[in-house]
Amino acid sequence: MVRNKRFYFTIILLLSLLLAACGQRETIAVNNGKSDAVNPNQQSKDASKELKKLTISVPAKSLAFLPLYMGIEKGMYKEEGIDLSVSVLKASAAVAAAISGEVPYTGSLGSTFRSTITGGSGLKVVMVTLDKLGFSLFAAKDIKSIKDLKGKAVMVTNTTGSDNYVLKKMLEKEGLNPNTFLNAVSSTTTANSYQGLLGGASQGAILSPPYSQMAEKEGFPRLKNAIDVIQRGNAGISVTTAYLQNNEEEVKKMIRATLKSMKYIKENQQEVIPFISKFFEIDPGLAKGAYEDTVVLFSKDGTLADEVFMEEINEILEETNSTSKMKVSDAVDFSIVKSLAK
Repeated sequence: MVRNKRFYFTIILLLSLLLAACGQRETIAVNNGKSDAVNPNQQSKDASKELKKLTISVPAKSLAFLPLYMGIEKGMYKEEGIDLSVSVLKASAAVAAAISGEVPYTGSLGSTFRSTITGGSGLKVVMVTLDKLGFSLFAAKDIKSIKDLKGKAVMVTNTTGSDNYVLKKMLEKEGLNPNTFLNAVSSTTTANSYQGLLGGASQGAILSPPYSQMAEKEGFPRLKNAIDVIQRGNAGISVTTAYLQNNEEEVKKMIRATLKSMKYIKENQQEVIPFISKFFEIDPGLAKGAYEDTVVLFSKDGTLADEVFMEEINEILEETNSTSKMKVSDAVDFSIVKSLAK
C-alpha cells in the first residue's frame, strides 16, 4: 500500500514538473571568477580540473541562501570539483525535479520536508544552513497591529511554504483563526511579495532579508518576527534517499563547501556586505542590516535538533488527519554533516 502511494505521488509530481516548471526556471547568475582572478595559479589548476555541473533549486532569490551564492562567488564549490548553479523553482516543481533527478539538490527546507511526511517523496534533509526562520510580517503604512489586517490580503510566496506557515503561527499567537482572519495570497517569490506591498496590491507581506530592510526603508511597519514566535529550519540541502545512496561522496563535497561558505560569511563581514549590496542591488547600509539579520539565523554545525523536526512532523500529521507513524530519520539524515563537523 505504501509502495503504491509513493508510486502515484511520484507520477503526480513528475506531471507537475512538466506543467509548472517547464520554461519557468530562473537561473541565478553569480560571478565566481573573483578568487581565480587574484590567484592565476589556482585559475590554471581549476581550468585543468574537470568540474561536475550541478544545480540546486531555491524557491526565491533570497539571503536565506547566501551560503550558496557566497560559496559560488568564492570558488568553494569549484574547490570540491563542482560547478554549481542556482535555479529558482516553485516548491512543487522543486520536489518533482529532485525526484526526477533533473535538479537533484534543493535548498528549500519546509516544502521538501513536508513532501516526505505527507506523500513519501523520499527526499531527505542532509544539512540545515539556517536553523531559525528569518521571516517578518510587514504591513501597509496605515496598519498598526496584526489585528488591523482582518479581511486584508497578505502576500506569501506559497500557501504551502514556510512563510505561510509562519503567518499562521503569528495569527495563532494573537488568538486569531489563521484560516479565516485574512486572505493569504501566493506571490511565487519574495520579490513579488515586496512589490505587492510597495504597489498597494496587498496590505501585508511576509518578507525576509534583504526585502525586510527595503520595506523598512520605505516606511512599512514590521509587525512581528518569526524568530519570536517559533523555531523551524529555514534553508538547507535536501536530496532523495536514492540519490544520497548513489552519490554519497558528491553530497559530502556539496555539504563541505557549504560549511566552508558559512564559516567564511561569519568571519568576513567587511567582504560579504559589499557582495550582498551588489548581488541584491541594495545600498550598503541596507546590506549591512540584511547581513546582520541573516547571520544570526545560521546553524552552528549544519544540523537542527530532532525535537524541532518531530514537533513539525506531529503538526503536519495532525493537520492532514494522518495516522502515519513517522520518525525524524524518515526525512532527515545528518550522518555526513556530523562527520564533517568532527
